Amino acid sequence: MSTISIIAAIADDNAIGKNNKLLWRLPADMRRFKDLTTGHAVIMGRKTFESLPKGPLPNRKNVVLTTLPEAGFVNCFGCESMGSALDICEKEDEIFILGGALVYRQALRIADKMYITRVHGEFKDADTFFPVGKLGFMGRSRTPGIPGGCKTRLSVHIPDLRSQEINDSTDSFLFTRAS
Repeated sequence: MSTISIIAAIADDNAIGKNNKLLWRLPADMRRFKDLTTGHAVIMGRKTFESLPKGPLPNRKNVVLTTLPEAGFVNCFGCESMGSALDICEKEDEIFILGGALVYRQALRIADKMYITRVHGEFKDADTFFPVGKLGFMGRSRTPGIPGGCKTRLSVHIPDLRSQEINDSTDSFLFTRAS
């Protein structure tokens, strides 16, 4: 059975994007994202897929949730439902959910793990938000800089999930569903 993992960078107000783009540039977090997801299946919504600058993510099974699966996505699979997407990925050991907000909302009910980067800062012009009420994040933190003067702190706590691993060297925060 596959492990279903949500991976996201979330601001204090749960902002995750604007105009189909990320609100920040965090090279270390992008390296962590690549390291975690390479060799695995990734499921994302159509808008998230269209925001990828170079098309499908290399060395991953790309699955796109869309109302138009016949749209002819190149080098990836198009599906109309989360269930269909999971069926395509059934032989994968870990499946990563990449967003956007509607896809995260569906995945929160079924996810086994969450890899979260918490971005501390205000992004008043955000138009897309992680679909969970105000999350109480706490725990260890690091503060790398973000272009534009905003600082980030990566910290932990997800309701109904318990921390299993905190790896300061990779800024990887892993949560698994409480038993």
